[in-house]
Amino acid sequence: MNARIFFKNEDPDDTGIKEVTDESPMPFGEHEKKKMRDVPAKYLIWMHDNLAEREEAGQKLRDDETAVLNYTSENLDALELQAAEEEADE
Repeated sequence: MNARIFFKNEDPDDTGIKEVTDESPMPFGEHEKKKMRDVPAKYLIWMHDNLAEREEAGQKLRDDETAVLNYTSENLDALELQAAEEEADE
């Protein structure tokens, strides 16, 4: 079990991950620890939509979630093209 203990003044939403790149490991989820460039585009688009919806609803995202949302937002056009290519190959 990977339980994390928080100290009195520690913010549980501060994961220390402020940015992700193509070379960064996916910080959470089904593809955790895979390099972002190796995570399927369809999954990243789904993650983007999920995180964006939560943020728009006023839910506070953890730092790692915000970093993934920023990454997917910046790369959404390329991800959609890649997802279409992946789907055509199936």
